[in-house]
Amino acid sequence: MAFTAAQIASVMDCPVQRVAHMGQIVIPDGPANGSGHRAQYSFRNILEMAITERLMNFGVPRKRIQRYLEALRKAHNHWLEIDGPDEGFILMSSDWRWGAGTTIEGAVGVLARFLPVDGFIAIDIGFIKKSLLLNLHPAFSS
Repeated sequence: MAFTAAQIASVMDCPVQRVAHMGQIVIPDGPANGSGHRAQYSFRNILEMAITERLMNFGVPRKRIQRYLEALRKAHNHWLEIDGPDEGFILMSSDWRWGAGTTIEGAVGVLARFLPVDGFIAIDIGFIKKSLLLNLHPAFSS
């Protein structure tokens, strides 16, 4: 199912302009093709925008967010897919490294493979996914 920026703004309870701003970071699965055509976003795109919003709130630079999202898209766990894991965490360390895991401990283990972790920001992908699905329920039934 495809969603418009206005539908996403409603689901995320934010202005359409905020969605448009995040649309500069998140590439829609159905890009607008010419004048009069609107971009169409998938569930994965909505989840990417929710993650983007949280990372932006922590002051993470746009290019870094784009790299994180690209890596998550390619991850074998399919974190961003609607049928991917229902539980999972993304962690970003104080030195801008990131890791993902089904538990916080697992994600810390990914980060700690190369350098010790003294602090991190955690984003609960499972919680975000569940809340988006609850908010999208009316869209799925229409």
